[in-house]
Amino acid sequence: MVRLPEAPLNGESFEVLQKFEGVVSSVSSDSFVAQLFDRSGSGPEEEAEILLAEVMPGDRELVHPGAMFYWVIGYERKVHGQISRSSVIRFKRLPSWSPAAVEQAKKAADTFLSFLDLEQANTPA
Repeated sequence: MVRLPEAPLNGESFEVLQKFEGVVSSVSSDSFVAQLFDRSGSGPEEEAEILLAEVMPGDRELVHPGAMFYWVIGYERKVHGQISRSSVIRFKRLPSWSPAAVEQAKKAADTFLSFLDLEQANTPA
């Protein structure tokens, strides 16, 4: 009897278990703290400390307070059937808002709102 090897699967795949969007709140020498927003369900907002080693080398320069990122956790299935748990963190490459810019936007919004008479707008006619 001749045994033939099992045929490989039709390619690699990734089964998503959890998806988050995150915002970095602080950075230390080997980790960062972030607010996490569940994008795979209706889970609560969470805070996590994540090691910088979890971030791809090309993204590490993007880790700073205010930076936004995506974090996907799941099972990676290789061509020959091997399954491994995987965590992928990718940072957005768009400029983030500095604390000063956020404060300036809040002041502009407050100025705009001061011109509106919200009490009159909420009173039935």
